[in-house]
Amino acid sequence: MLTRLLIALFLCCAGTAVAHPSHSTVSEVEVSDGKLEMALQLRAADIDVALTNLKLKGPSFEDVVRKLVTPHLALKDAEGKNIPFTWVGMEDEGFGVWVYLEWSLKGSYDKHTINNTLLYDVEYRTVHIMNFKGKAGRGSLSFHQGQEWKTLPVLKGKGTVSYTHLRAHETPEHRV
Repeated sequence: MLTRLLIALFLCCAGTAVAHPSHSTVSEVEVSDGKLEMALQLRAADIDVALTNLKLKGPSFEDVVRKLVTPHLALKDAEGKNIPFTWVGMEDEGFGVWVYLEWSLKGSYDKHTINNTLLYDVEYRTVHIMNFKGKAGRGSLSFHQGQEWKTLPVLKGKGTVSYTHLRAHETPEHRV
């Protein structure tokens, strides 16, 4: 009897865990020379559901992902005017894709607001994390449905040099 009860309990818990998968995006944002450069990670499963639900089509997978991203990411200046992003490119990594975008800032960094409503039509509990870094330090934002527009974060702490930057200056003598 106890065995049956434990099996029933396990099946109930396992079903609950499967019924509530997590949905999130992660963005790394570099702030420098009047620009925001974003690397946005989207999971393949979320993209598939979004493309099915929204019936998006295009000549290539990159064009379809662009149609998915474009209406859901926005930056506004101090006057509330939209600043369009430049689509830099995309990398397909099997588990998902990295999308690369760039905005030119207009005026002071801290007067801009950013919006991220990606994948809310797939899952309303989707969470978006944006990690910012620049010469002044680091900051981050978290987006949930209903809290889409946020002022760019204050960058605090020590400014850092990226791993990519360090590798660019590496010589064969530095390698182990």
